[in-house]
Amino acid sequence: KKPQIVAVNKIDLPQVRERMPEIRKVFKEIGIKVHFISAFTGEGVSELMAEVLKELELITPQEESPADEESFAVFHPQPRGDTRITRDGDVFVIENKSLERIIEGTDATKTEAKRQLIGLLNRPHTRKALERAGAKTGDRVRCGSFEWRW
Repeated sequence: KKPQIVAVNKIDLPQVRERMPEIRKVFKEIGIKVHFISAFTGEGVSELMAEVLKELELITPQEESPADEESFAVFHPQPRGDTRITRDGDVFVIENKSLERIIEGTDATKTEAKRQLIGLLNRPHTRKALERAGAKTGDRVRCGSFEWRW
């Protein structure tokens, strides 16, 4: 059996972080340790690299052989819904169930909570979707019950 290391990336995204227990359980059932990382924030990367180094030290040099497609498996979690941008008059509306659920559970009247929501809604995926929809700096944007100037 070949040594393997499994890493799940993008744990900085709420929809991935909320599925960590489910993913961990699936891999535990098949006897595989899983590392959760965020390339964006660096979370978990040091631990993953330490594990890689440990595994590399255990490997004895062998003649290289070309990898075939059946020598490894790639697991992709099922998406829970993509981000969609629509217009409601002059307001850009972000439609994303995960983001809407987070917003509805947050008190946006508090300055720190509002700052965190704007940070969450300014992630690259959402920002690019808004740009593709034609949103410009200063436009009004709404997600769930939260509305702000972009």
